[in-house]
Amino acid sequence: MPEDAVPPGDDPTQPRPPAQEDPPTEPRPPAYDEPRTGPRAPAYDEPPPAPPWPPAPPGPPPSGFVISADGFAVTNAHVVENAQQVKTQFNDGRSVDARVVGRDPSADVAVLKLNGTGLPVACLADSNKVQVGDDVVAIGNALALEGGLSVTRGIISGPPRPGAEIGTAIESVLQTDAAINPGNSGGPLVDANGCVIGINTAVASGSATQPAQNVGFAIPISLAKTVVDDIEAGRKPAFLGVGTTDLTPELKSQVDVNVDAGAVVDSISSGSPADDAGIQRGDVIVQIGDEQVKNGGGVATAVRKHHPGDKVSVVFVRGSDRKTVEVTLTERSEVG
Repeated sequence: MPEDAVPPGDDPTQPRPPAQEDPPTEPRPPAYDEPRTGPRAPAYDEPPPAPPWPPAPPGPPPSGFVISADGFAVTNAHVVENAQQVKTQFNDGRSVDARVVGRDPSADVAVLKLNGTGLPVACLADSNKVQVGDDVVAIGNALALEGGLSVTRGIISGPPRPGAEIGTAIESVLQTDAAINPGNSGGPLVDANGCVIGINTAVASGSATQPAQNVGFAIPISLAKTVVDDIEAGRKPAFLGVGTTDLTPELKSQVDVNVDAGAVVDSISSGSPADDAGIQRGDVIVQIGDEQVKNGGGVATAVRKHHPGDKVSVVFVRGSDRKTVEVTLTERSEVG
């Protein structure tokens, strides 16, 4: 070959073909448990709006756990979606058909009824007693690896976080550094005694410049029990009809109120009890019935303690005025 010849593919005037090892240029779609990258959602007594991220494609089969000897089991609402029947498989290889009893997307909780007997039942702890630094283990079908379920060990790595951080109407969620991977959704987060303290549901992603590492979230089992009991009994949760967010110092100056804690109303469902009572955007709800409301998620927690048809007082602040209205809660129809 002449000295000035250029080997094939090295001609600088021609575009260089990509090597086989070059990474794909298409973005990788998120799996079930991968971080949601949309903006932080407000807490909702009404169902949250559709998230800004696209629906997750099918990923590893999710997880769940049995909570009663008669075959009731719990998982996340987002993993069963609109299914009526599902097939479950236990770690010993047994396969059991199950019916979806109901789901509450706003709390991301679903209840299944398994057609089986002699099923292993998880013990449930009091998640209200959990403290930062407590040892925990996350159990689930991580990445659908062959050979059985995976367990990851960690601690409760922070105080309770607002449920709005992960788009749930649950007032607060547990934070853990135990690894949560695709397939873990709906599985149990257990304490050092092996009892369930939470339902694994999401992980944080951080940002492109500050990616998160091992920041996972679980729905506290003590809060989830209220949702589970309503679903098992066929009860629809009560509905006030407001979307709320935390009263931050910035919001306090914007809405110009004389309180330091509460839930700022940022949306109202037309024709809802809140709308009929004259509650407006920018009002700060501080009490519902006998329950003090300290943040956005507190509204949903207080409303869940009542039933459709209950008459409750709602105390809110508008400017420098403190107002009390009586509302009759209705039924939230989106749950089923």
